[in-house]
Amino acid sequence: MVDEGVLRAKRATGVLRPLRARPYQGHGTASLVHVKGRVREQTGVASPLPSHRPVQNLVAMVRRFTATPVPGARVLVEVGGTQVQVSSDADGYFRAAVHPELTLEPGWHDLSATLLADATSGWPAGETLSSQVLVPAPDASFGIISDLDDTVIRSEITSPARALATMLFHNASTRAPFQGVATFYKALQAGPSGEQSNPLFYVSSSPWNLYDLITAFLEVQGIPVGPLFLRAWGLDADALPGGGHSGHKSGLILGLLDTYPTLPFVLIGDSGQLDPEIYRDVVLARPGRILSVYIRDVTTPERDAVVGAVAQEVRDLGVEFVLAPDTDAAARHATDLGLVGVDALPDVVEAVEEAELTEEIVGS
Repeated sequence: MVDEGVLRAKRATGVLRPLRARPYQGHGTASLVHVKGRVREQTGVASPLPSHRPVQNLVAMVRRFTATPVPGARVLVEVGGTQVQVSSDADGYFRAAVHPELTLEPGWHDLSATLLADATSGWPAGETLSSQVLVPAPDASFGIISDLDDTVIRSEITSPARALATMLFHNASTRAPFQGVATFYKALQAGPSGEQSNPLFYVSSSPWNLYDLITAFLEVQGIPVGPLFLRAWGLDADALPGGGHSGHKSGLILGLLDTYPTLPFVLIGDSGQLDPEIYRDVVLARPGRILSVYIRDVTTPERDAVVGAVAQEVRDLGVEFVLAPDTDAAARHATDLGLVGVDALPDVVEAVEEAELTEEIVGS
């Protein structure tokens, strides 16, 4: 909940930066798209560079979390030639369900959001900001839902102190992905034929404040982009009742499965938090919808024993479950299962080997 007194005080003292309605990447179908974004003051965070010092990255992170949100702001959202006016909630978030006048073809489509002037509050209009919405192709063979922290991005979530240091003192150019992730995800998107456009979605418990960092990281590392589903601090209308890490991710994943009721999915996560348990519950809640579960092993043998028991539960339900030590192992299984074309596997293996060699050289 935003203290409007903070907004007024910043404005009165002249320290309030320009207000913006930032749309996030959306998703939907040919006739209905879902858009989310946030109204808040501009963060003033510069584009990340490898040369940025830790203190510069720390300042950027502080700005991400201290930019003041704007509740009750009016926002004009436009997708496919159709405009919808919505208002931001108590934490500055806005949501829009847009029925485009014209049927949207498969692929990415432009969307825009404009902060409208408000005579009552005195807020001026903001510049129009753009993003995109994804409409999956009807011939997609499956969708991919992936976690981010310790699945794609090395985040050290199992060590809170190291995880905090990584988040505070690094940027999108200095944080590291797991070996071979970019090539593996591209292979999954291309499917067994190598010519498909299987949709990719990222579901994480990271806060929306990190949206710009995550999107920049994916771009810098050449990892396929996809709509992000992150977490709002405080009450999150996207999460299931009960809240927490599990409720948040379960609610978003089930929502995606319901948005695309005929599309099976592959789930990718890690053993560090509760991804195995969450994915098991999804398999139980939506029988026949999950083709395979891939869990990156980043934990101790004690945790692995728990994950192994969960894996057996999932396998007993007729769904593949792989606890993979690296991307190579996951890619080999996906190839055997027919999710990835056999011609793509050597590229994944080579990418993993090259990344490991580079890390050895840098670390020596």
